[in-house]
Amino acid sequence: MIQRRAVAAGIGTAVGNHTFRATGITAYLKNGGTLEKAAAMDAGKRCGSIEVIIPA
Repeated sequence: MIQRRAVAAGIGTAVGNHTFRATGITAYLKNGGTLEKAAAMDAGKRCGSIEVIIPA
């Protein structure tokens, strides 16, 4: 459904729920959030998986 809406909006890049997850975590961390809290908000994912999304 997300990809279909993106195409309808003229977005040519593949997007999905993981795109929004990564974008939200990126915004949180850029605004002073901590990896630990980001992991907790992301259903308890390990911080290492978030660090892959957000290079130091």
